Amino acid sequence: MKTKFFALAALAVMAVFSCQKTNPSDPGNPGGGGGDTPTPSVSKGLLNFSVSVPGTGISYTAKKAGPYQPGEVVVIEIPSSKTNPVSVTNLECFATLDNNCQANPAVPAFLDFTYPYQITVVKSDGSSQTNTIKVQLVYPAIQISQVWQKKASSFGQKIYNDLNLAIDDNYVYVLDAAGTATDCIHVLSRGDGSYVKDIALPATFIGQVFVDDAGVLCCSRYNIYGAGFRFFTYNAATSSWSEPIIDYASYEGHEIPNIPNQLGTRASLVGNVKTGTAYVIATAPDSKAYYTWKLTNGVPQATPTITQYGSVTKNWSFAVVRKASAEVGADTYIAGINYVAYPNESQSDTYVHKVKSTGDVVMMNPSKDNIGWRVLNFKTFKLGGYEMMAMACQYGEHRYDGCQFKVFNITDESKWNLKPGDAGYNIDFCNYFTDVYGTTNYNMSSGIDVRMSGSDVAYIFLGSPSRAAGDAPSAEDLDNCTVTCFKAIYSQN
Repeated sequence: MKTKFFALAALAVMAVFSCQKTNPSDPGNPGGGGGDTPTPSVSKGLLNFSVSVPGTGISYTAKKAGPYQPGEVVVIEIPSSKTNPVSVTNLECFATLDNNCQANPAVPAFLDFTYPYQITVVKSDGSSQTNTIKVQLVYPAIQISQVWQKKASSFGQKIYNDLNLAIDDNYVYVLDAAGTATDCIHVLSRGDGSYVKDIALPATFIGQVFVDDAGVLCCSRYNIYGAGFRFFTYNAATSSWSEPIIDYASYEGHEIPNIPNQLGTRASLVGNVKTGTAYVIATAPDSKAYYTWKLTNGVPQATPTITQYGSVTKNWSFAVVRKASAEVGADTYIAGINYVAYPNESQSDTYVHKVKSTGDVVMMNPSKDNIGWRVLNFKTFKLGGYEMMAMACQYGEHRYDGCQFKVFNITDESKWNLKPGDAGYNIDFCNYFTDVYGTTNYNMSSGIDVRMSGSDVAYIFLGSPSRAAGDAPSAEDLDNCTVTCFKAIYSQN
């Protein structure tokens, strides 16, 4: 997976053009037909200017949208790292001009922006205006880079259509389970992704693996074949699993009515499962409800709190619900997928909401170039005093379309409405993203976990599943199914 530094994905590239004057008496032109010649309006000159670092395909637009007044300085900011600064000596240029105007001389395809560039635009009335284009490097407080990436085939992964994972201070735990005899957790070194060992699972159809705030490994079984939703903890000293800490199953003498089928196909954990407070939250497909168990010193509440989420109008196909922390009044984040099956996949949509303790809901801009067609998974974390969100999205209406990993700075709620192309989007909001990576994601999922190293360093881990239809993984599946480690650093400049 090739990564890019703090850039904006999927911006439309603006073409350089100069417009020809039209003959108003031409019947093919609006207002034509051979009558009186209308008085032409004076064109607005320079409408926009953007640059791109060669080889990236990423455009950076001006801080202030055009059109620009004569003599106005147009400033373009490019996010950069101080340790590996972006070179501005050979940037690709794109100018957008109003109708019936042209640049004189024409804007070169590439320019050195070590010093400001002056562009002169000749307008429709023959007058001209000159503007100064200035490129500045900016250094966001959050610096993110890829550390390592491992193909799942390198550690013996059998199941490629899910790649759930969890992290502690030393290891990455990758779930490899689909109700078969080979089900296990692969343990990798957190430092370089090298294979360490396998851990057997406590039950069939384990759907999620977790590490709590104290480093305790846990897992959950989703409700299939009536066996219920169950939650287990692992004792590393004895290499054994507990009996179910949560046993939300219906059997003789333990009847529980109306347990949703596949409850727990998406689940989350926050807090400490043995001491203090923790929350386990599970969702089911085709629902608007999430099920929450509060654990106090390892003991869960007898029955879950069932919350019907009222800020959506229809049942989700899948939803990830996470509390930001186990503290009283912590925000709850919900990412839902409304999937409409082929041939109507274009009617699908997705959303990300923050539900505050007051009941107020903050919504991330749902534009397709911002969060895609499906938010596959996300995780929030604090870094250097900022609230951050790591997210995996699918950027296409079909389940075989490419995916992308992004990291947002979600601290300022006023930025939640930004979308690609808006001023400040890739400086103040979307701090990082990868290239779009190829995958076939029929389960509409992705693994994400974050582990802090102090308050100013975070390690983010992404599990990218890839599985086409059929009984065996294809060569493409083997190539695209990966675990990737990223490092996020907060530094005061």
